[in-house]
This record gives sequence, structure tokens and C-alpha cells, in this order.
Amino acid sequence: MKQNLISKLEAVAEESEEVKLGKPTRDAAKNKENLNTLLSSLKVETKPVRERKTFARNDNYNKQQNGFGDTLYGSMQPSDFFKNAKFNEEYVSPKLRTWEVLYEKELKLLMTHPPANGFEQLIRWTQQGKLWHFPINNEQGLEEEAQIGFHEHVFLDHHLEPWCPKRGPVRHFMELVTVGLSKNPYLTVAKKKEHIFWYRDFFDAQRSILIETGAIVEASKSPNKRPSLSA
Repeated sequence: MKQNLISKLEAVAEESEEVKLGKPTRDAAKNKENLNTLLSSLKVETKPVRERKTFARNDNYNKQQNGFGDTLYGSMQPSDFFKNAKFNEEYVSPKLRTWEVLYEKELKLLMTHPPANGFEQLIRWTQQGKLWHFPINNEQGLEEEAQIGFHEHVFLDHHLEPWCPKRGPVRHFMELVTVGLSKNPYLTVAKKKEHIFWYRDFFDAQRSILIETGAIVEASKSPNKRPSLSA
């Protein structure tokens, strides 16, 4: 038994050495021989290649392809509807102004480089009107108001005549409007007048409602005479 164990260990050591050296072992050679025998015994059945049959087109099909003979709609000739049609090859597609403006803005942004230093930034702000021009002028940007007196900004009650009622809620409201506009230093005289006249047109459009609610007293009951806000 001891002798058999020693011989088995020697066989295992011998196989290990053969594997390390890259030599095929006895079992591997035997397995390879069995595999070759198995492959040689296999028989592969090959099916014969079937030839594709070509069918000649019949005469009716050829006639239909050529535009003659019986078709789905009977014996008919092709229509010449577009034979003499004339198309305008110089057609110009409509342009959208919005897209053109956006495209120009994008090109301008691509060509506009940021300022390289603080001096260039100050120059750009001055050109855009964001900084004071030198020498300093406290009335810069108010050139249009140079010929307008101060009293025209403050005294605005005379613009309520003659359309505004002498008393009532409309008169009280418009007096508050004129007081607020007279204290506003940021609006020009033209803008202040525009606000007052806008209220005048609004109350004139709502005259019937103001008369029904009693905000304006109707001057005359005559159907031919139109009621006025100055009643």
C-alpha cells in the first residue's frame, strides 16, 4: 500500500511538471484522440440548393407598366394636368422681422468685446448715458424741459377745466391726481398732461354709468342734449 501511494504521488508530480513545461499530459492526449475520433464519425447531411424559379411577366402586366391596356380604372390615358404648368422658380419665402432682429442682436453680441480695463468701461458707460458728462451738469438729460417753467409742473388744476365736474367724487379724485403729479419730479409736463387727459377720456366713456350711480348730476333731461361731465 505504501508503495502504491508513493507511485501515485510520483505520477502526480510528473504530470505537474509536464503542465508547467507546456507538454500535453497523458489524459489530455487521450481526450484529444477521443475527440478526433468522435468528429470523424459524425456525418453532416447537406441539403441540395433549390434553384429559384423566375417567372416571366405576362403581357397584361407589361402593358400596365407601359401605360396601356386595362388598369384599375379601366383603359385610360395618363393625365396631362401639369404638362403646361408654369412654376415661378424665383419664389422668395416670406421673412420674419423678429428672427432678423434676433440674428442681428446675436451678431452684435459676438462682435462686442468686454472692456479690457476700468477706463474702457467708464468710457462705454459715458457713451450709454449712464455716467455724468464732464463738466458736470446737474440738468443733464433734461434739455427738453429747459424752456418750460417751474409753474407748469406744479399748477395743474387748470387742465381740469371745463370737462371735470365742479363737485362730487370725480372732482375729488382728479384733484388728488393733480396733486400727486405736481409732486412728481420724474415726469415731464407733456407726460403729466397725458395722464390727466387719459382720465378725461375714461370718465367720458363711462358717463352713463357715472350718471346712473349719481357720481355726475345730469344737467338736462332733454333727450337731444348730451349730458356733460362739467354739470
